[in-house]
Amino acid sequence: LCLLASFLCYCRWRDSRRAAWMAASLLLYALALLTKETALGLPLLLLAYEWLLPPHGQPPLTKRWRPLLRSFVPYLVTAVAYMVVRSEVLRGLGYGFDYSSLSLLLSVPSVIWFYLARLVWPVQLSVFYDPRTLTTPGLFNFVLPLLGVAGVAAVLFWLARRSRQAAFASLWFAVLMLPPILGIYTFLPEEQVHDRYPYLPSVGFALL
Repeated sequence: LCLLASFLCYCRWRDSRRAAWMAASLLLYALALLTKETALGLPLLLLAYEWLLPPHGQPPLTKRWRPLLRSFVPYLVTAVAYMVVRSEVLRGLGYGFDYSSLSLLLSVPSVIWFYLARLVWPVQLSVFYDPRTLTTPGLFNFVLPLLGVAGVAAVLFWLARRSRQAAFASLWFAVLMLPPILGIYTFLPEEQVHDRYPYLPSVGFALL
C-alpha cells in the first residue's frame, strides 16, 4: 500500500509540480521500506516510468535527465539510509547460509516459474513450501521451468516492443520480482518461496 501510494503521489507531483506531493511520496517510500525491503525497486520504476511514459509534450528522457536526477536523489538517499540502518540492526544483510552457488543458480528458473504459475493459476497454495535449492537438475525441476520462463520472457519482449504501457508493466513485474528471486541466496530454506512475495509484482501482471 505504501509503495503504490508513493508511486501515485509521484505521478501527482509530475503533473502539478507541487512540493507537497513529492514530500508525501518520499514519506510513503520510507514507510514502504520499513514495511518490506522489496520497495527498494521504486526508484527504478520511476526511472522506467519517465523513460517509457513521459509527460505529454515533454522532451525524451535524454534531454531532461538533469532535473530528473535531482528528483531521484532523495529516493536514492532514502534507500541507502534504509540499507545502512537495516544492516546495522540485523548485523548484516542476510542469514549467511552455506548454500552452493551453483545449486541456487540452477534453482532460479523453478523459482520464477513458481511465481508465474501462481499468478495465472493459483492452486495448491500453502503456508510453507519445500526448499527450492537443487542438487541435481532434471527435466521437471530445471529444463521445463527454464523453457517456460524463456517463453514468457519472449512474449513480454514482443509485447513491450509494441506498447510502452506493456513495457512499463513488464518492467514493474521484473523489477519487483528481483528481491524475492535474489533473496533465495539468504532466505531460510523454508522461506525461499511464499505466495506473498509476488503481491507487488502482480500489479504489473494486472496492468498487462
